[in-house]
Amino acid sequence: MAKVMTSAKFIEKLKDAAKHKTLYVLGGIGFPLNMRGKQRSRKNEFNRHADRASKISAASDDTFAMDCVGMIKTILWGWTGDPKRTYGGAAYASNGVPDIGADRMITVCSDVSTDFSTITPGEAVWMPGHIGVYIGDGLAIECTPIWKDGVQITACNRSVAGYHRRNWTRHGKLPYIDYAAAEAPTSEDKTAALHFFVQSNRVWQARDKVGIVGQAITGIAVEGDVRYRVHVRGGNWLGWIEKCDLNDYYKGYAGNGKPIDAVQVQSKSGKVIAYRVSPLKKGYYPWQENTVVKRGMDGYAGAFGKTIDRLEIK
Repeated sequence: MAKVMTSAKFIEKLKDAAKHKTLYVLGGIGFPLNMRGKQRSRKNEFNRHADRASKISAASDDTFAMDCVGMIKTILWGWTGDPKRTYGGAAYASNGVPDIGADRMITVCSDVSTDFSTITPGEAVWMPGHIGVYIGDGLAIECTPIWKDGVQITACNRSVAGYHRRNWTRHGKLPYIDYAAAEAPTSEDKTAALHFFVQSNRVWQARDKVGIVGQAITGIAVEGDVRYRVHVRGGNWLGWIEKCDLNDYYKGYAGNGKPIDAVQVQSKSGKVIAYRVSPLKKGYYPWQENTVVKRGMDGYAGAFGKTIDRLEIK
């Protein structure tokens, strides 16, 4: 099937939709809520409920009607947010994208999984009767009648300050999106700007080697004006380390020989240090900056219980 757009462009257009005035309208496929749009909305019983009907009636002409899967379809059909166009600039059922529901949409996706450590930006996220799109950094875009009542950015399967949380059950790649550029790299030769060492199965690798796919990281050492620590799988956070000495078991590196599932790196001078890790044989998690807890970051890189095999720092 021909791809309609890249995942980056898809996400860009979804974010743009979230900036427009939108209202959740069941059956809404991007049309403006002018007189004609409001009349069309009333054909659906859900939209005739008193609370919904009053919101639809009060909507301005430059408010666009969407539901969860309607948001996805109209973007793929070419929606531009033009209130003078019947579908906001979209061409109904175009680009090979059919007019199907949320539960049907997830069935046409590939690589459908319940493991959210493998998710790629631009993938559909789904729960029975509802669908959205993952946009990276622990966030998703969805159209829902709750919270902001329309197209909005929410936290995906974790708590993120400033966002409402949605616990999705599956994710998958939409057949209309080109994900090639969004796939996480798997090279073990990539170097980072901030120098570091990785220990795999208790053997230290050469400086700036990110790790070996499939081999558990059991220690890390970071050079520079930083402090860092690791969390071991099934255990706790180990103490902070402030120097880099592979021969000093107690104070020269972070780790105790056990598999590591999370890492923290903090600049002591206030500079931004970005780092990320990858669970065994999977793609990288999103970048983490120092120990910041905002913008989709939870203060550390990794996921408790998921052994990591690669680390990047820049």
